[in-house]
Amino acid sequence: MDYQIIRENEVLIAYAQIETEHKHSYEHEKAHELLAQVLKEHYNVDYNQCIIGKEEHGKPYFENVDLQFNISHCRGMVVCALAKGLRLGVDVENVRAVRDAVTRKVLSEAELMEFQSSKEPEKVFFRAWTYKESVVKLSGNGIREDLKKIDSKKAEYSVNRHELECGEEYYIICVASSGC
Repeated sequence: MDYQIIRENEVLIAYAQIETEHKHSYEHEKAHELLAQVLKEHYNVDYNQCIIGKEEHGKPYFENVDLQFNISHCRGMVVCALAKGLRLGVDVENVRAVRDAVTRKVLSEAELMEFQSSKEPEKVFFRAWTYKESVVKLSGNGIREDLKKIDSKKAEYSVNRHELECGEEYYIICVASSGC
């Protein structure tokens, strides 16, 4: 699989475009394929020898490899993030139209005000969404948390964002990290 790398401090982020007409399970499989390739090429680790455990709410981790990882996928893009000594959460989203009811359920007051006044509201929404999802994946709690309480405008977490134009598609990747 052809992929691109972004290195930020101790974090390696790999991303690749994939076919878009497949189901969630195909995207998940491709994200693990990317993870396996990156492990081999950048860390000399055989994915097939890795034991993947799951925390209480399903956050995956390597039981026998001194690396933290997280994966994400969305509508034609797969991403994995890896690091030693840092806990990670990653999310990728394809910027697209969003329903008003969703924005009111997810965005804080400050985020909602920015969304409503923006000339590019979809980008504003998905910047906030990827921030929030990377943070809840970092914590291991998933979307059990009230997303309105995680305010991307306050920048309470260490999160790096990357925005990518891939052909006619626009993606936002966020990686949240903290010490283990």
